[in-house]
Order: sequence, then C-alpha cells, then structure tokens
Amino acid sequence: MVAFLYREHYYLAKEASGDGLQKRERETDEQFANRCSDLQFRMREAVGKAQVLIRKNRHGGTGSVRLRFDDDSTWFRDESEDPRSPAWMREVHARALMTDARWCLLPLASRALWLQLTDLADAMPELRAPSRGHAVTASSLAQYLAAEPLDMAHALAALVQRDILEPVNDGYRLKAF
Repeated sequence: MVAFLYREHYYLAKEASGDGLQKRERETDEQFANRCSDLQFRMREAVGKAQVLIRKNRHGGTGSVRLRFDDDSTWFRDESEDPRSPAWMREVHARALMTDARWCLLPLASRALWLQLTDLADAMPELRAPSRGHAVTASSLAQYLAAEPLDMAHALAALVQRDILEPVNDGYRLKAF
C-alpha cells in the first residue's frame, strides 16, 4: 500500500510565510488583494483538517480518508469524532495538571502516573468516585497500566502524600484531575 498524508494548511501557511505573497506581473492591486484574501480564507478553512491519500493498494481500493488534525499534539482522528471525546482530552489533562502547584514537587514517576490515572479515569469513573467503598486497588491499577506493582508503590505514595490520590478502603480515589 502507498499512502500519503496531506494537510492543506501546512502548504498554505508555507506559501504565506517567508516573503509572503508577491504581486504577480500584470496583476492589479484589486486582484492581488483578492488573492491574499482567498489565501487567508483557505488557511482558516484548512486548520485542523487532513487527508490520507491511498494511491496504491494491492489488496483493496484507493481513495482518500478525511481526518481531523491537532497541530499541538500532532494527533490525527476520525473526522466524525467529537473533539470533546475522551480521546482528545489527554492534552487538556496534561496542561491542567502541569499548572497545578503540586506538579513540580513530584518525582517523574509520580507525574507520569498522575497523567495516566487522569486519562484512565475518563474511561473508568470509579477511579474518581468509588461506589460504596469499592475503590480501584493498586494491583488493578498496575494491571490496567501494565506496570510493576512494586515500581508503582512509590509513585502512589507520593501522590497520596500530595493529596492527589486518597486511600479508600483497599484502593484509591483520584482527587485531583
């Protein structure tokens, strides 16, 4: 299979950068202004859009697939997916957590665990609100995150110490997310 990624905004921005648009020979001021305006409009329309162009496929069809693209995180998603879905929230969580005053006080392993737990809590609400004392246990967390329980113990302890996680019965509740 031969496939290409195409982001029109990238090429339009490249065309507009550098020396910018140059007035062509025999182009009136009005035509130049219209061309500049058209470029700006096309750039605004192209933000966050991408295509996968499938040009050769030995065992299937060719064509194109429209996608959404997030410039900051370089994530591609299905065009029909709601940008507020949990799949898009990782970047939002990360920014919110990094502005928390406790972030800089944590060891790296605890920071990584906090990010992972915040993402996991989107799909697992009982991590934020355990029902009737059934909190998520450390061994369950280690299994979900494919981590060694012993390695995770120190990171969990640091999160409890900074009041990010709260011990509940035999498990934990995520307080800060």
